[in-house]
Amino acid sequence: MMTRKATAQNTEFKLRQTLKELKQSKETCDQLLRDREESEEEIKKIIAKNSQLKSDLAELHSQHEEVLYQREQLHNTLSSCSKEFDTYKRALQRIDDLERELSVANCQINLYAETQQLQETLHTQSLFEELMASPGTPLTPQCLISTNREVTHHPQSIKKVKKYVRISKFIKKIEKKIKRNQGYHRNITLRKEKNSLIDSLEIYSSKLN
Repeated sequence: MMTRKATAQNTEFKLRQTLKELKQSKETCDQLLRDREESEEEIKKIIAKNSQLKSDLAELHSQHEEVLYQREQLHNTLSSCSKEFDTYKRALQRIDDLERELSVANCQINLYAETQQLQETLHTQSLFEELMASPGTPLTPQCLISTNREVTHHPQSIKKVKKYVRISKFIKKIEKKIKRNQGYHRNITLRKEKNSLIDSLEIYSSKLN
């Protein structure tokens, strides 16, 4: 059997061992508390970082929406510019067509004037020859050369010739005026249309710039 002394020593040893274990447990608890505090600080940092990331994400989303809106606006602008450019090209083509039509119209007017003048000259000459060759008015070289002799020998025929010549000249003047007015109105119409197209071109050019 163990003596009291041995029992006391054994008890003391157990107490010391228990105290040592308690001390180790306390140190472990202290370490766990420190780890917990560090973990809490880390969690707080993570939460703050997460909040910042959410804010940044919301800002990026807003910027993305703005970029999409600007993209749509740019697409509409490009589409409008494309249509205006097509209109600009058509207007240029129309101006070229009008200039060609104007040139052709001027050529036709000049040709018509020359043709009318030639026809009137031939008609007047035909009337003159017909009158000079009518009965009582023989056509002779002397009649064609000498006006004084025509007046002396054939006063009635000469009066008729002069009358027809005056009428022919009057008709010729009237036809020239009508022709000039027609050509003038035609040119005015073409110029107005051309000026209108030029104004449209200037508007489209200013929009494109």
